Amino acid sequence: MIPIKKMNILKIDEGLPRRVLHTSLIVAALVLLISISNWSFDVTLGLAVGMGISTVFFMILCNSVKSLAIIEKNKRMPFFVIVAILKFIVLSIALFLVFEHLSISYLALLIGIGLAQSIVFLKLIGMGLVNFMNRTNQIENKEISNTKLQVTNKKQYSI
Repeated sequence: MIPIKKMNILKIDEGLPRRVLHTSLIVAALVLLISISNWSFDVTLGLAVGMGISTVFFMILCNSVKSLAIIEKNKRMPFFVIVAILKFIVLSIALFLVFEHLSISYLALLIGIGLAQSIVFLKLIGMGLVNFMNRTNQIENKEISNTKLQVTNKKQYSI
């Protein structure tokens, strides 16, 4: 059994939001192409609006977190509370306007909104697994390098 020390397997780099945004846009384009060819216009419109809302709010979240790192310590909490309140006010106004003026599928809208969050979740799980496997391999490699291995010359036969 490999002794696993305390590891930081979820180390997030600065390029993660950009990669998540690009992946979200690619998945959104693929889902919309499938939706256009297979389902009605209401479903496609619901997916497009949901993915648009979700992507915009992901970008707002990334920018607010970046600005929180820049703002002085005593001004962080009020700024974060204001951004969170404004985010939900804008979301409620956007959903009200969408439901008032467009004929869309509500289930497709919810799926579209959840799509970007699921991409973020899957990216974080993937990063965690890759970092865990890399650290496990480093521990195994250290154990192997500490033991003495005897290598014998084997003849190689070719056809």
